[in-house]
This record gives sequence, structure tokens and C-alpha cells, in this order.
Amino acid sequence: MSAGRPVAGEPLRRLLQRLGPSEDAAGDAYEALRRLLCRYFEVRAAVDAEGLADQVLDRVARRLCDGVDIGEVAAYARGVARLVLLESRRHATTDPLPSDPPMPDGGVDAEDDAAAACLDGCLRRLEPATQAHVMAYYSAEGRGRIDGRKRLAAELGVSATALRLRMLRLRLSLEHCVRACLRGASKRNSLPAGSTDR
Repeated sequence: MSAGRPVAGEPLRRLLQRLGPSEDAAGDAYEALRRLLCRYFEVRAAVDAEGLADQVLDRVARRLCDGVDIGEVAAYARGVARLVLLESRRHATTDPLPSDPPMPDGGVDAEDDAAAACLDGCLRRLEPATQAHVMAYYSAEGRGRIDGRKRLAAELGVSATALRLRMLRLRLSLEHCVRACLRGASKRNSLPAGSTDR
């Protein structure tokens, strides 16, 4: 099977049936899943992220066509993506990138340390209850994350979509705060000794 070949025919029809109740909903879910897979491969520095994403979707669709009960499509696709990434690295003709870049002498990258300090500061600016909600929303993994988010939505008396939008707005606000903090730290670090930034 060649990487990059999009899913077609009966396998595509079966996959779309599992992704949504209507053509529009299924199409949107398919595109969202494909974007998620592309991002997964891009973050891991895969050579052909879109081609590998198509390969994952093709494999998932073919398993559905074979009558295999795959459970939740996105979770199954993430597992297939891990395998496809390993296969692509194994078959790469060039030296693969190291999974983790070497760390400086201190063991922690200074930029990561600064970003973590900025994030902590930005989180402290939130109300304590909001801090707890953000931490609960983003902390769990797998099935626990889904269950935790359902509980949090019920606790707040909002729908899952409203919670997702609220957390997205908070995340964007935190990202803006962290970027501003890092810019400020960068300015302070670039000032000559004895200078002030006033």
C-alpha cells in the first residue's frame, strides 16, 4: 500500500458511516481526524505527514471493511498512527531524527524552564476554581480524560461543547500570557548589565 493514497470506495463509505450520522457530520469528522493525524506526524518530524495520515485512515477503513470491531475510531487511529510512524522510521533511508534532542549540561532546556515558569505565573493569575478546572481538563489521558471532562461539564452545569469552548478560550488566553511573559524575559535577558527596562 503506497503512502499518500487517500481512502476510497467501500472502505471509505464504511469509515464515514462510523464517523457521523450524516454525510456532512461524517465529512467534518473525517477532516478533523485527518488534521489530527497530520499534526501527530508533523510534531514527530515525519517526512510525509499527509501521506502517513492517509495511510492510517486507509488501514482503519480496511479494518472496518474486514468487519473488525475497532471500538472508538479516533483512539484506534491513534494506535495505528504510532505503528505507521515506527514503520516509516524503520524504512527511512536517511538517519532518523533523535526522539529527544540532547539537553544542555543542566538537563533542562533553558527555554523550556522559562516557558514552564511563565505558565505557572499565568495560571496563578486565574481564580483558584478556574485553575482547578483547567488542570482537570488537560491533565488526564485516554478514557480517563473523556470521563473527567464529562464530570467537569456536569459539575459546571454546561454541555461538553460549552466546556470545550470555555477551555479553548482559557488556553488561548494562557498562551497569549506565556508569549508575553517570554517576550518580557527575553528583553530582560538581552539588556546590558546595569541597565533597566523602565
